[in-house]
Amino acid sequence: MSLLKDLGVGYYRFSISWSRVLPQGTIDKVNPLGVNYYNKMIDTLLANGIKPAVTLYHFDLPQALQDIGGWHNPKISDIFNEYAQFCFKEFGDRVGIWLTINEPHEEALDAYGLGAFAPGLKNMATGPYLGMCDLWVINSICNENIHTHPTGGILLKWNPIPTLIPVLVHTLLPIFFLLWESPPPQANP
Repeated sequence: MSLLKDLGVGYYRFSISWSRVLPQGTIDKVNPLGVNYYNKMIDTLLANGIKPAVTLYHFDLPQALQDIGGWHNPKISDIFNEYAQFCFKEFGDRVGIWLTINEPHEEALDAYGLGAFAPGLKNMATGPYLGMCDLWVINSICNENIHTHPTGGILLKWNPIPTLIPVLVHTLLPIFFLLWESPPPQANP
């Protein structure tokens, strides 16, 4: 941290490992050591004048959730919402910037289309589209909930905000990428 401070870094982005704080992916089993790890990190950043920017999901879906269908499970948005609310409650008093999902287009394409990321499903016909749909729903729910959280915070959205051009490019990319990579629709005989 002292090197970051010496460099004059004002913000530090890191991801919370869902499995580290909630090993089974749900709030009924919390890992206090994982929560303590992130509390120490956030407190150390702030003590050095560095503001934390936290990503909730960065390619690390807990295995227990993958075992029940992962992002394709219709209940995953509710489970993710509980996880997000847990993080807002535990860390939100010190974190003002939240990012929902790191590179959602990569998660959808590489995990559910190409099979390059876990869970390694190879289904280019529908996998990326279904995965992206689930990720959009989750982001939408989190957008609503961060604004109702008592400590507030900023959740980087997937809708146009002129001052967030890098975010805008990053969020429009999945739409164009999936459309560009998609095979043309086939007419039914």
